[in-house]
Amino acid sequence: MKSSLDIGNQPQIIIRVHPCRNKPGQTILLSGFLLVAAWLFARLFNGIQWGVLALLMFLIALRSYFFPREYLLDKAGLTLKTFWGRKFNPWDKFHSYRIYLRGIYLSPLVDPERFDRYRGIYLILDEEQKLQVKDLLELYIGRA
Repeated sequence: MKSSLDIGNQPQIIIRVHPCRNKPGQTILLSGFLLVAAWLFARLFNGIQWGVLALLMFLIALRSYFFPREYLLDKAGLTLKTFWGRKFNPWDKFHSYRIYLRGIYLSPLVDPERFDRYRGIYLILDEEQKLQVKDLLELYIGRA
């Protein structure tokens, strides 16, 4: 994970996250499991194409783990850059945030609701990055 902080007139933070690269042991185990599952699908349905399709679906479902993402937090809002594209979210979209063990969740709602986790954005961060981002979020969103 890489981050930078510019404390000036316009504070901004750039964070690059790639969980696959940060946890090689877990990545090897997960890759082995996916290959075995794809092989089982190919055997079960009598065709290699079904195994390839299963592997592709697993990779798409786990894209946030296998592919890098970059967060840019500046005065305009949050920009999320992934392998698939870029998405910008202005600060007025978010009304609260919560700090968890492995990151910070930005919510469009003031109070948590049943389907809140499907509406917001979860930033995967380490401890040092959480402190930096928390300071910036207090500036743009307010207290947690």
